[in-house]
Amino acid sequence: RYHGDGEFAEEDGSLYTGSWSGGKRAGQGSQVNNRERHEYSGSFLDDLYHGTGRCQWVNGSVYEGSWVKGTPNGAGVYAFSLLFVILGIVHLPPLQSSPPSPISLVSFSN
Repeated sequence: RYHGDGEFAEEDGSLYTGSWSGGKRAGQGSQVNNRERHEYSGSFLDDLYHGTGRCQWVNGSVYEGSWVKGTPNGAGVYAFSLLFVILGIVHLPPLQSSPPSPISLVSFSN
């Protein structure tokens, strides 16, 4: 079981660098995810993005803010690749290989 700080490379070239606890990603780290085509840097808990972090997809879209169990959720900024920016409380569906369109937001409030 992995514990402490280290790197883990997958067969598809994806790479995680950061903290481990009980064999799972936990604490601060960064991940290049080639399978789902995004990069994330921030907090992890039980192998999921959880806490505060930043995710950028290959098309240039970026979400920076709160994450809950792998899902962007809470205070954050979502900048879509077409220069459309959302500031506020964001509730998005679970992370996908491409970012959701502005129309697919589940809810939004200031």
